[in-house]
Amino acid sequence: MRDKDTKAPKNARADARIRQSLNPIPTNSGLVSYDKDTRTFTAEASTLQGNGHDFNSMVLLFNPKTNVTVQFDLTDLQRNRDGDLQLWEFTSTKIDPPVKLIIFND
Repeated sequence: MRDKDTKAPKNARADARIRQSLNPIPTNSGLVSYDKDTRTFTAEASTLQGNGHDFNSMVLLFNPKTNVTVQFDLTDLQRNRDGDLQLWEFTSTKIDPPVKLIIFND
């Protein structure tokens, strides 16, 4: 008989997705680009997902040079006239002025 505290979570898939979404994206990985004039990171959804990164309401970026991880929260979704998702826009937390991350649905 198993102890209640050691039971597997009821929704193991959801837990796996949460852990995967907390997998920080290294800024030097080539998966994201940065424009210092606009303070904006950009990426393509298929590239991130193809490299094991998921994103829903939050993304983490990790800078290996500074050893700092920054959290970006979902602030906007943009759709075209047909209702197809075009991009996700995330904004950094705890950075002033904020930095943006735009992920294009390619």
